[in-house]
Amino acid sequence: MARFDLGIRKGAIADYDRAIQLNPNFADAYLNHGITRNDLGDKKGAIADYDQAIRINPNFALAYVNRGAARFDLGDKNNAIADYKQTIRIIRINLNDALTYYNRGLARVKSRK
Repeated sequence: MARFDLGIRKGAIADYDRAIQLNPNFADAYLNHGITRNDLGDKKGAIADYDQAIRINPNFALAYVNRGAARFDLGDKNNAIADYKQTIRIIRINLNDALTYYNRGLARVKSRK
């Protein structure tokens, strides 16, 4: 995470790869790997990482919201909406999570065009 924060994306990827190698069930490592891949423009790779994080932890709200954003960026608005809905289910409709509601609404608006 420090390398990511310092802008050393490829180093961050290497660190997350190693963390995953050491513990293949480390959902947070997959999430952060996906965030870094997304930041590097590899949306499909990021989605694969978020998928793995969700397989490990089906209630990982951050993985769903990040996957929804990557899907939205790729034009997959319906699945983005589904991910945002799942995030909302997981957080039990926490009214303080405005970002999820905003992203779901944005995806719905764009899917009607």
